[in-house]
Amino acid sequence: MKISIISFTRTGAKKNLELCSLLCEKKHQAVSYSWHTCTGRKLVPFQSFDQLMEDLWREEELFLVLTDVPSAVRLLGPYLRRKGPAVFTMDEAGRFVIPFSFGQTDGMEDWCTWFSSLAGATAVLTLGREDAERFDLTDFARRNRLYVQDLFRVRTAAACLAEGKQVGFYSDYPVEGVLPNGLVWCKKEAKIPGELMPEVGIALTDDWEAPHFAKECRMFPQNVALGVRFDEGADLGEGAYRQAALSVLSGQHISRQRVFAVFAPEEPGQRQRAARLADWLDIPCFTYTHSQLAHRTGSCSKEALAQECAFLGSGRGKRIADAYEGGMAVSLCEKDTKISF
Repeated sequence: MKISIISFTRTGAKKNLELCSLLCEKKHQAVSYSWHTCTGRKLVPFQSFDQLMEDLWREEELFLVLTDVPSAVRLLGPYLRRKGPAVFTMDEAGRFVIPFSFGQTDGMEDWCTWFSSLAGATAVLTLGREDAERFDLTDFARRNRLYVQDLFRVRTAAACLAEGKQVGFYSDYPVEGVLPNGLVWCKKEAKIPGELMPEVGIALTDDWEAPHFAKECRMFPQNVALGVRFDEGADLGEGAYRQAALSVLSGQHISRQRVFAVFAPEEPGQRQRAARLADWLDIPCFTYTHSQLAHRTGSCSKEALAQECAFLGSGRGKRIADAYEGGMAVSLCEKDTKISF
């Protein structure tokens, strides 16, 4: 089988080569493609995912994309309605394989199970051609830019809906639209004595307290802007800055996956440090010039600059926290979020 394996980070590139080697040993024609900043021996670089897909779409039988579910659905969405090869995604840790499309090659569901076993992963089989009109949880996550905390629970919730069972739904965020068939609203407060709660549920929350359901598919929006301004002088190294960022996030009980971008002032030495922090978080980095910041800060203090960077980056959202940790000022702002069906 002709297979293209696609990765975007250094961690993904390492897993990419490992999987390619496994598949080639089993007589498949596998090729590794990696984002151009994360290349190496036996990795074919690319600079445009869309161009790569267009170039290979008619030639391949399977695309295996190494990334998280929200990113995969965002990237692959335009291709899933087209006739063509099968499309699978796998997290960079190699724990789960999720088929987004079985393509036009027979036996791909069985092949997915076989490949998952070969790679030491779990196959999350949620597809069913006869269920085209059923609520699609992965599409819901993609459209709302949600991070899925436990991929295995996607399969659990999808299986319950397929069997006609009720699945609970809870959200910390405003929800627009009509709740799909099979989902039932559940409140955060303890249930009324005698009231039956669904065993399986979908929770849109980053609450670190106990789950709302016995078997919970937890997801949350990537809606936090991280503003930073580093101390002038010696670079303390990315390890120190990484620990400082994690300390601030954990102090607010915010998962690092909720951060969608790092924002910093356009100053000597700031962009490079911010970019390294963003690279570790696997998110983009943006900078603002002083002319963009000065009209609101009224001050050139590092705390004020970090605050304004986060404020502008979040689309003038709600400030969550400000702190000074490990040689840098940190500010967190949450952009306005609405969930839609």
